[in-house]
Amino acid sequence: HPIALQAARRTDAGVHAVGQVVNFTTPRLDLDLNRLKISLNSLLSHDLVVLDVKEMDPHFHPTLACVSKEYRYYICYGSTQLPQHRFYSWHYHYNLNLD
Repeated sequence: HPIALQAARRTDAGVHAVGQVVNFTTPRLDLDLNRLKISLNSLLSHDLVVLDVKEMDPHFHPTLACVSKEYRYYICYGSTQLPQHRFYSWHYHYNLNLD
């Protein structure tokens, strides 16, 4: 049967979450958490990965328990933008005056 997930908010289109917290409840008491992590990673798309699996208090909610959120914006400046930064930074074609 389907399992409902609770997540610590969503990200906007084009934003890449790092450290997203998701939880679910299950009636199973005998889950091997390491095996669950391996199984989830084998089923998820290539751009998602489960870093850790923990048993939490039944009243835990990832949004309500969140204590901070951080956004990082990247500017690639100068005449050339490295290919690996192309989709993850704003390319400003000129040198910046950092003063």
